[in-house]
Amino acid sequence: MTVPSAIRRITQADWFATSLTGIAVILCMTVLYIAQPPLISRLDWKIYDTLLPLRAMPTPSPVPVIIDLDETSLAEYGQWPWPRYLVADLLYALNAYQVAAVGLDIMFAEPDRASPDHLRESLKRDKSATLNLDNLPSTLRDYDQLLAKSLQKTPAVLGFYSRFDRTAKTLPFPADIKLVSHASPGAIPLERTLQSAKSAILPLPVLRNNAPAGFI
Repeated sequence: MTVPSAIRRITQADWFATSLTGIAVILCMTVLYIAQPPLISRLDWKIYDTLLPLRAMPTPSPVPVIIDLDETSLAEYGQWPWPRYLVADLLYALNAYQVAAVGLDIMFAEPDRASPDHLRESLKRDKSATLNLDNLPSTLRDYDQLLAKSLQKTPAVLGFYSRFDRTAKTLPFPADIKLVSHASPGAIPLERTLQSAKSAILPLPVLRNNAPAGFI
């Protein structure tokens, strides 16, 4: 069966018009993508803000996870101990994952020597040199303060160590430490055991005042 020439011409014309329309649309979208007009950018962010809450969050795992400071971590961020602002950043990241709790198996018994304020004092004492920190924001001068702020906002638990040796040269066990235990029936209460300790290694006051601590 032969297709009439009029129908053939109409079909070819329609195909040509459709092709030109598609090419024009592609060129227009390409120009808008490259130019990024403010109106289009705002519309793009509005759509993003609308769709983001609809994204289903994965169910948190009930399995405990060990965050290991492995060789890859040390190669990327440097040798241990890290500046405590990195530990603070790690806590914020874990909090963003909605972790139930974070146990820090790390002793923070001494000030962070990498803090600019501490470094300035050390240079002045040891080398009679003056470190100018005028252009450094005050919030970045003490890394222990940064870690303390992160402890306020995350479900973290610090660690402390009790010594029962009378000759141990550490801080006396503070009488104001409130001990809470969950001992099994018939076991010696943890409060009575730890309060018999002669001394203890505790986190810095600025840290332990912002988070509970567990016996290591």
